[in-house]
Amino acid sequence: MAAPKEKMKYGLPGEQNLYNSGLVLTVEHVPTGYTVEFSAFMEDYSDAYTSEWNDETVFGRMDPIATFQSTRRAISVAWKVPSSSLEQAVVNINKVNRLLKFLYPLYKRGSSEVPSVMNMGPLVRVKFGNLIYNSATGGPLMGYLRGITTQPIVEDGVYSDAGSGVLGTKGPEYLPKTFRLNFELTVLHEHALGFVKSTAGNVFVFQGAKKGFPYEMPTSTLEKLGTTSNITEVGHQVIEAAGKSGQQSLDELKQQSGHDWERQRLAGGDPDDYGDEEVTGTPREDELRNREEAERIQNEANDLD
Repeated sequence: MAAPKEKMKYGLPGEQNLYNSGLVLTVEHVPTGYTVEFSAFMEDYSDAYTSEWNDETVFGRMDPIATFQSTRRAISVAWKVPSSSLEQAVVNINKVNRLLKFLYPLYKRGSSEVPSVMNMGPLVRVKFGNLIYNSATGGPLMGYLRGITTQPIVEDGVYSDAGSGVLGTKGPEYLPKTFRLNFELTVLHEHALGFVKSTAGNVFVFQGAKKGFPYEMPTSTLEKLGTTSNITEVGHQVIEAAGKSGQQSLDELKQQSGHDWERQRLAGGDPDDYGDEEVTGTPREDELRNREEAERIQNEANDLD
């Protein structure tokens, strides 16, 4: 777990220990490279996947013809930013200010004659443990924010000042003891997604899942599950190659009961319906017996006439 870029100097000892050990929510402003980190006091988290299809209704057809377009991903996060002292409240409000600035783009400075021109949109990268991360690199996940909501928790109180100027303002200052923040990140994956057929055999691999998609699976966990020996890496793809062993087990099962399968095949029946009954003949023999029985019944009917 990577340590934060800046150590926490204020706050309760427990929060400092967790923060300094890397339990943080990190947001990076892609155009500038600036980052801001918050203690991971998560209140809400959701990861929504939406597949978009184009439905076309055709005359005379009961069901529409559906054409797949894309699968979109949106992550919603809500967390609290508490403070246990005036100093920490000042640090927190500066962090909130920096985060809100990440909603604005990068401009190329103009002159008195040429206005400023937008150089890059306000893309962000977000990292939160193994839940929000780039599955190909292990780094932060890129996307864009449609907005950020800041909500001071009034019930927790505020630090107020009548004019001493903790923040450097000339009037009264109010520093909320706790902020509640939330945003929705629309994900823009920086790697390919979807299944492709491996050249190593009849196995399908998922692209961009080197470290597990969408949530990271640590190597130690895979070892405990006993799956590391069955994992094949193809570029940025990691798959569980258990297909061969499964097919081998099926072949061995068929070989052990091969005589039963063959006897049932000759009898013209379904192997799944076959028990331990003795097979009396081939389909050709059964057909001859049925024909003889039909002729006998027809002859008896003729004699009655």
